Amino acid sequence: MFLTTIIVIYILWYVKTRIYPTFRQNIRFARRCIKMPRIVNPEYAAFNRDGLINPIELDAFADILKRVNHPTNTKQARALFILLYYSGRRPCELIAVTPESIEKEGRHIIIRFITKKGGRATTLAFPKDIYTLEVWAYCKNCIPDTPVFYNFISETVNKVCWKTKKGEPHYKEYSRSSKRINYWVNKWSGRPAYFFRHNRMSLLAMKGASDRELMFFKGAKDYKSIAPYLHLSKAAAQKVSKYFK
Repeated sequence: MFLTTIIVIYILWYVKTRIYPTFRQNIRFARRCIKMPRIVNPEYAAFNRDGLINPIELDAFADILKRVNHPTNTKQARALFILLYYSGRRPCELIAVTPESIEKEGRHIIIRFITKKGGRATTLAFPKDIYTLEVWAYCKNCIPDTPVFYNFISETVNKVCWKTKKGEPHYKEYSRSSKRINYWVNKWSGRPAYFFRHNRMSLLAMKGASDRELMFFKGAKDYKSIAPYLHLSKAAAQKVSKYFK
């Protein structure tokens, strides 16, 4: 009787800790696929398929910016999207920006970012134009020592489970703030927020930025972490054909 009780307890523990979390995560993923289809832009779909990026230059960005709106604070949404386009930072890094993180110095707007995922904190200089000045003006009117993009911050955390190579369950927590920013950016531009990370790094590389400059801009410790973000446009890829002559 004692042995049977031990076996039953072990089976219940195994189901609760090993089988049920993965099953529940798969069901959630299926529901997201069915009920909440992603907003797919044809150009972004081609980027995923072909590996060639159609970079968003400043003129195209200005057209997208006209569609940016938010039911609570459109000025905040515009500042967030401008900063995402210019810096290519992760959503979790954008929501950490405070009024003290941004300064106006000469012909530049200086912004300090706290880099996540083991990278380095970076201080970036952006050219002073109508868009960066709009971000600076908005941030300076916010409450000191508080995040400037407070409408996009969520205290809710999702706990995700998947199996490792050894078959053991692995748990990781994700803030819903990143998901919220990704939803609005996708709604405005038809592209996820991470596309603008690829877009900025690729634009800098195609305009002649060195590997060291790219590593500094991204807050990377080595070249391996910036290589996945560097893509060629179709026109740049066609120029490679001249080396076959």
